[in-house]
Amino acid sequence: MGTASAMTGHLGDRDKARMSRAGLATLSTGQALELLDAAMVADRGVVVATRLNTRALGSDTTAPSLLLGELAARRSRRVVDDTDTAVSATGLILRLRSLGPEQRHRELLDVVCSNAATVLGRSSTADINAAARSRTWASTR
Repeated sequence: MGTASAMTGHLGDRDKARMSRAGLATLSTGQALELLDAAMVADRGVVVATRLNTRALGSDTTAPSLLLGELAARRSRRVVDDTDTAVSATGLILRLRSLGPEQRHRELLDVVCSNAATVLGRSSTADINAAARSRTWASTR
């Protein structure tokens, strides 16, 4: 996430807070351009040109931390309760196994929309357009 520029000037406080919670650190325009240049010449299939706040990654328990969690040192202390990710994932797997294909798709879509709402800092999934997301997701399978 760069400081105000043509690409980021439209970002509001809510957007910046969401990105910060996800572990993305602010970059100057110069830093962002240097990282972009490095990414363009890197011999990698996928490169993300960003600076990460590993402390935010280490304390985050939402969807981005599942993807980026290996980049942050985790505390060894764990508290297991109903919201624990491992317990939730196991419960989800068992729930999905017991459903038919249509119900499984609907349940998984609900979980994805709920996580998307959390990542976006929203209190509900009311404004998450599941039908459009479902078509996009289905077309990539």
